[in-house]
Amino acid sequence: DMQVFVDFLRNPAPVIGLSCMANLLPFTILAIRALRQAYPDRKIVLGGVGSKAVEEKILTRFPWIDVICRGEGERTAPELLRTLLDGNQSSHVAGVSCRNGDGRVVHAPDRPRIKELDAIPFPAFDRIDLPRYAGYGMMTSRGCPYPCTFCSVAPVWNLESYSRGSKSIVDEMEFLHREAGVKLFLFQDEFFVSGKRQVMEFCRELTSRGLD
Repeated sequence: DMQVFVDFLRNPAPVIGLSCMANLLPFTILAIRALRQAYPDRKIVLGGVGSKAVEEKILTRFPWIDVICRGEGERTAPELLRTLLDGNQSSHVAGVSCRNGDGRVVHAPDRPRIKELDAIPFPAFDRIDLPRYAGYGMMTSRGCPYPCTFCSVAPVWNLESYSRGSKSIVDEMEFLHREAGVKLFLFQDEFFVSGKRQVMEFCRELTSRGLD
């Protein structure tokens, strides 16, 4: 029931962002249409794997989507939010696709990849009721170098892979275990076992802290 989804997002912020995988793109487009009907004054941004390589078609066919973010969001999202809230055109924000003033679809240049993932701070865990969740999804790397034809994720990263250091990974695990009792960590990487040295460094870091 789409109304359940709309009710869950009742009284949303001025800018609403959604992300989806490729298999959920049709549902997400319909969900955004329902949001547009319920909140016509909000700006709606789509991101994630689902919209990769079809940005032009989506923005041409579905006018209820305002902006599509391409690639990583840590640097694009703050700049895009400031632009949208100031009422300015988002077409100059690197890493986005949108419509310009005359309705034509435009694509800003790609934003460079973030190679030093350890420089990205942890999420705002204080804003999340962590004990409500049975497990926690970990991302320790981004991207995969293998061009498997069945995969919709690797092309998003342009077949480049970058990893976090073992200390950063275990710092996050230790914090979540200490603060919220998290014991189940679900590694969501496309390419976690990217090499023996990296995996062994992680295992040594984990065992050195006495975490079982």
